Amino acid sequence: MKLSLSTGSLYFYPLRAIFRIAKETGFAGVELVATPEAFLRGGSYVRRLSKEYGLSVFSVHPPLLYSRWCDVGKLVPRLVNLARESGCSLVVLHLPKKAKDLSQGEGRRYVEAVKANHQRQG
Repeated sequence: MKLSLSTGSLYFYPLRAIFRIAKETGFAGVELVATPEAFLRGGSYVRRLSKEYGLSVFSVHPPLLYSRWCDVGKLVPRLVNLARESGCSLVVLHLPKKAKDLSQGEGRRYVEAVKANHQRQG
């Protein structure tokens, strides 16, 4: 069994500090929560931290409050790109709170974004 530390649990620390803490406490890797720092520094920075600390990036998770500040149609491709750049093959997605029906509105935009990015993967 491998244990993964969610970077969201320590979001108030810089990513470098979170990777150090994960390494020192014996985690095998991290779940990278997409914070402003992660988007700003990019996946290549996360990949360097992963190699430096010998930790895997097991998954990329949306920002904890993404539905309030980012359109789902734009967020999904950003998460996929961040995961790809980080060397991670798993993106965690949650339905937006506003998605009451998958056939219309925010729910439909969510389904379209997921399908479009799935098709991009080949």
